Amino acid sequence: KVIRCIETVDPAMVRAGVPLYILSGKIARKGFKVLLCGEGADETFAGYRLFEKFHPSLARDCDEFEAELERLLRNIDTSELQRVDRCTSAHGLEARVPFLDLNVVKA
Repeated sequence: KVIRCIETVDPAMVRAGVPLYILSGKIARKGFKVLLCGEGADETFAGYRLFEKFHPSLARDCDEFEAELERLLRNIDTSELQRVDRCTSAHGLEARVPFLDLNVVKA
């Protein structure tokens, strides 16, 4: 069901999609229509392990760090947000992503 819903067999997307799909079904059965999710927090606040390789005292690393954050944020709509939208809307839910509010991202 999840693979059909998210329309991909990418292991990382499926791994993240399974719990979201199951939880969305449980939330919808309780009568909720809207939910808040944490998508965008890792991209906005550099929560991924890949950011451990950057050293804040090196200017080159700072530039690469900023470029990587921007790349992740620019592409989030075709990966994480697409998965969230498909898994939640499959159960009639609307997901909100407060960590991607422009005031948070630009802060």
